[in-house]
Amino acid sequence: MQVALRAACDQDEPFFFRLFCSIREPDFAFLGDRERDAILNMQYSARQRGLCANWPHARHMIVTEDGESIGRLSIARNGNVLHLIEIALLPERQNRGIGSFLMKQLVKEAGDCQGPQIRLYVFRSSRAVRFYQRMGFVPVSDDGVYLLMEKIGQENEA
Repeated sequence: MQVALRAACDQDEPFFFRLFCSIREPDFAFLGDRERDAILNMQYSARQRGLCANWPHARHMIVTEDGESIGRLSIARNGNVLHLIEIALLPERQNRGIGSFLMKQLVKEAGDCQGPQIRLYVFRSSRAVRFYQRMGFVPVSDDGVYLLMEKIGQENEA
């Protein structure tokens, strides 16, 4: 298994949409095809506009495995803090160690610094919370919907 990152480009838009749908579609399984497709299109468009507005200097990357697009990683740096905006893998590529590998790479990129090293927001009810806790992130605030989680310093991870 050869996992790598490459810069995203305009030609990746169909993959981004397919990835988004693969993750969100189960939430709307109770709807008919037309209604589900309309909601997914609307939510994806709103999400993309929000990413551009809130993170204009973000780096969006495609996660590949053996050259095949399998996920997305979006990050932005603000001073000493690396913001993890999104990490998403196709469902069939999850739970295989790829997310852990990517997080360890982010920790290396963030470097050893004073204060929070990496920050992220996650739905507090998401199963990803446990994943981030295993990676050494701790919750620092909770607005009832999202947790703000941080990883401080490097913990000699290989």
